[in-house]
Amino acid sequence: MLNAVLEIARGLAALWVFLYHLRFYFETGLLRRLADGGFLGVPLFFVISGYCMMASSRGVIARGQPAWHFLKRRLRRIFPTFWLSIGVAVIAPFLIAIIYGARSGTYQWPAMKWSQFTALDWVGLVTLTKGLLWLGPAHRPYSPVNAVYWSLAIEVQFYLVMSIALVFRGWFNRILTGVSVICLAIWAWHGPYYPGLFGEYWPMFALGLLLFGLLDGGIRPERFFGRHTAWMSAGTATGCLLGALALVMFAPSESLNRQTLFAVCSAVILWAASGLEPRIPLQAAATRALMGLGKMSYSVYLLHLHMVSLAAAFVVLLSPRATAFVLFLRVALALVFCRVFYEVCEKRFATSSNRLALRRDRGRGGGWTQEPGSPGGLARRAEQGRRVAGEQTPAMTAADPGVHVVRADVGTRSPGLIALVECSGDDGSVAV
Repeated sequence: MLNAVLEIARGLAALWVFLYHLRFYFETGLLRRLADGGFLGVPLFFVISGYCMMASSRGVIARGQPAWHFLKRRLRRIFPTFWLSIGVAVIAPFLIAIIYGARSGTYQWPAMKWSQFTALDWVGLVTLTKGLLWLGPAHRPYSPVNAVYWSLAIEVQFYLVMSIALVFRGWFNRILTGVSVICLAIWAWHGPYYPGLFGEYWPMFALGLLLFGLLDGGIRPERFFGRHTAWMSAGTATGCLLGALALVMFAPSESLNRQTLFAVCSAVILWAASGLEPRIPLQAAATRALMGLGKMSYSVYLLHLHMVSLAAAFVVLLSPRATAFVLFLRVALALVFCRVFYEVCEKRFATSSNRLALRRDRGRGGGWTQEPGSPGGLARRAEQGRRVAGEQTPAMTAADPGVHVVRADVGTRSPGLIALVECSGDDGSVAV
């Protein structure tokens, strides 16, 4: 299944959206074309969300938990951090004005686009319902504070649909299939309608739901590629990625059709990349950096617009010239600010994403799934694997109710593999 791959994909998607909002700083060329397609990071986020929410829903069903448990955890994950980001978005322009004022000696009051908001507008903002029936660009109702909030509203609507399906869990798959058919039918018959409603974007979420279903049902790269899984998965993912990037860079379009097509490419890439999951060097510096970016991708997505402006106010003190190095410093400093926000604000509201990992059994002191250089033959490793899968996983779930063991298999093909334990967390995260 997918864990490190999803974390890396989240980070790259957030960074791509970041570059999209900086695209006018780039000269004409390949980098500018790549940045112009950064809006496609959002469809990638939607595909990932569909995958994770299906994993989380399956865990809720397996544990016999009510639908409100799923919804409560999802809303807790989204809203507190979102509300805190509103405060940052409102305060940041004043901090920037103070920094520039200290340099120039003249303080200029920042333009407050949100000052025209009525009480009803603020209620719509904090509940992510402001643009439900908006007919213009989806970001416009939220842009006086933060234009990226529109996608959070779509995300929350998706959670509500998943929660309704969990209420009638006997019909869970049929409800989701029915919603998919209805949304596609309306889209085919009417075309894009209300951009503030989830229907236009449901096919992107549905691709994530389908991706989880395929991998969970055993339709994995290993099944098709066998002992050639590593290089065939890498080749398939790379080929799809290059094709998608070529489409983005040489045939640009921000149409909903193009976004959905990119979501299809993203789902195929993630499916192929699942064959590389066991071979990702988790301790490599590059992997850890990308996974770290993925963990704080929500903070980066929420605040990159304001943090890069705040970073510019500091960087201009070092160099007023708009060089490539100065732009790099702005992006790097903005990511540092986002990291601070993640550590101080977002992290405390993350449910089990930080806890869902390969843990050690405290009572036995044994390893989780890997024991590099383990002595003994296949029979010994198989016996150790049965002990891990049969004894240690219940200990883990008892210690952490936010973790659900989906399956545990004994592995003997890889020299150091003891057991493969696949888990899902209440927040939708998956670990192997």
